[in-house]
Amino acid sequence: MMQINISIYPDLLENYFCSRKEFRKNTFEYNLISIIDNPYNKIVLTKKYLQFLDEIYQPESELYDDYSNFMTFIIDGNCEIIESINSETLDEEFIFIANNCSSTTISVLKTEKNLSIKNYMCLEKVDSCPKSKVYLSLLKDRTAIVRYNDFNNNTQLEDFFKEIFSFPRGVLSTIVIERYANINHPYFDYFAENNILVKYYKFRATLADGSSLKRKFSRLELYNTTNGELVHERLILLGNLILNIDEDPMNLDVARKTWTISLTYSYEVTQNLKRKCSDFSRMNFI
Repeated sequence: MMQINISIYPDLLENYFCSRKEFRKNTFEYNLISIIDNPYNKIVLTKKYLQFLDEIYQPESELYDDYSNFMTFIIDGNCEIIESINSETLDEEFIFIANNCSSTTISVLKTEKNLSIKNYMCLEKVDSCPKSKVYLSLLKDRTAIVRYNDFNNNTQLEDFFKEIFSFPRGVLSTIVIERYANINHPYFDYFAENNILVKYYKFRATLADGSSLKRKFSRLELYNTTNGELVHERLILLGNLILNIDEDPMNLDVARKTWTISLTYSYEVTQNLKRKCSDFSRMNFI
């Protein structure tokens, strides 16, 4: 299972310490423990953030022993300490950690907060927020599924794509494997807006396809195959994140009760899918 870095907002630590002692756990408690106790989720800290936590969990605190034992455990092997900016407040330091760790990082919050964070989930909103639902599943199992009924409207669906595509960090190119060149939809706008190279693998690609795609993506490579068995799925590979859409993206509409998006975060699966790309040939077009 691949590692994902996480940053934990402080109020969740108290929930975590208390929940571990409970014999019967509710869904929120179970999810929180599953995230923090997963050895493949590495907690990101700074020395300044640790100082803020030390101020919360003083020796006279009822949870001091829990906190002390937990910190000893993760510092010995399940955390990453990055350079600090020595913020004035805990929130400022938390935001810095969330946005400046070089590795892919998900920030875990209990409830929605007015914090400028790139990638975050709210544990209390996993039933109503598609992004939080997906991030929870990725942190637990590295796989996730959303369907048409997870979204209230198409605007929310558009935002979902942008948020999920921003999850892998430092990605300069993406692979799209599609039977068609139907890109008159907003779901892949993130690639154009962020100047990401799109490597488009298509069944029976034509020069007209290249011209159409070029109007959408300023950076484009088009690859062709006449073997229809190579392009059945509709896949987007972005770093080690894989989206499999079981419907033509042109038809992704919350009013259509037919489609599902499956997500996987895996180096091994990504490499396996990339191998068949060598069976395509690159097309030259203006």
